[in-house]
Amino acid sequence: MTERQKTNEALGKLLADAEPIRTAAALAPLAERLRARRAQDRQAAKDATQETGQKTGQKTGQKTEPSGGRVVRLPIRLIVPAVLVAAAAVALLVGRPGFRVDGARGVVGAPVVATAGRTRTVAFDDRSQATLTAGSAISVTEVTRHGARMRLENGEIDVAVVHHEDTRYTLESGPFSVTVIGTQFRLAWAPSEQRLDLHMREGRVHVRGCGKEQDVAGTEEISWRCEVSPVPGALSPVPSAVPAAPPSVPELGVPAPAPSPAPSHADVPVNSAPTADERFRKALASGDDAAILAAARADFDGILARADGKELAPLGDAARRLGAPEETAIWTAAQRRFPGSPLARTAAFHLGRKAAAAGDRAAASRWLTDATADPSAPFYREALGRLVEVANQQGDIVAAKRNAAKYLAAFPDGPHAALARTIVAKDAP
Repeated sequence: MTERQKTNEALGKLLADAEPIRTAAALAPLAERLRARRAQDRQAAKDATQETGQKTGQKTGQKTEPSGGRVVRLPIRLIVPAVLVAAAAVALLVGRPGFRVDGARGVVGAPVVATAGRTRTVAFDDRSQATLTAGSAISVTEVTRHGARMRLENGEIDVAVVHHEDTRYTLESGPFSVTVIGTQFRLAWAPSEQRLDLHMREGRVHVRGCGKEQDVAGTEEISWRCEVSPVPGALSPVPSAVPAAPPSVPELGVPAPAPSPAPSHADVPVNSAPTADERFRKALASGDDAAILAAARADFDGILARADGKELAPLGDAARRLGAPEETAIWTAAQRRFPGSPLARTAAFHLGRKAAAAGDRAAASRWLTDATADPSAPFYREALGRLVEVANQQGDIVAAKRNAAKYLAAFPDGPHAALARTIVAKDAP
């Protein structure tokens, strides 16, 4: 293959390549080849002109074309503009990174939905990515050279942002926004409850929304709820007389005590004030986290001793969402009073979560091991995933590999699957 053919072939390949040209460096080899080729052509033209002039008796400086048209001026004139067009294309394409959804080119603004039983992965060109759990939906609303803007419509995503000097990613959920520089975290958004849950793994983010803002770093966790003002003219829902179990605990498995016989009119003093238990149950029926916690605080120890499982669970969730210090005492009471029940497993998960956030990995490991003793328990997947994290952070390779293998067997597409595969592959032959 001649040098000319090589040059033309390189140019054709460059222009026909379907993938975006990321940097001007892609033109460097071709540009160098063109420079060398043009230098050769100039020298060949000069030599041919001198030779022809000597043969015909013409002056050396007279303009002459060598015989056979061997000076390839026309291809050079065609190639150089084509290279300039390619360079312009590079200028347009450089700095326009994209993203892929499960390997296919993504479209800005198009919804990405993870249906039941599957996960979806949104991978950006800078190697940052977001993994959607089943039942979640997001859209990528903007992509820039420095990052992207995403909107989590509902559900939960795991995010890993690769840090560069000018990296900037933003995730929006309802009225909240999370600004990311470089980190790993899990974000969950429940539109029906207007609740945002953020669990950090590393790095730092800034959260703002509903009149609040906060930096969250390290392994911190927050749960924010935005109270929505009622729509004018809308009917207020009538609360049920019996509080329902919260969505986070679908089945507590703790039987409620038989209701006491209603007292007769003669037994109730006229204008008697409601008891602490009555105020607490009324607050539970309202579903207002602040009211639930305030009612429990009126007789906190007594409520913890008398409340049944279906009352302790929403009390613990209310304290968790509000970030109240009483949360640990509530889950500890649930553990003590209902050992071995699904509620106890739920309590163990939350106690392990809090211990991990506080940096007490030994306590976190104990609680999370208890939470994963029954695969049918609430939060089993989440507890097992965090147990993998804790063992890995402790440097306990044996426990980390054991739990990672268990996680992959049960949840091959779960949010901790990538970490579990990395751990299982360590020191593999």
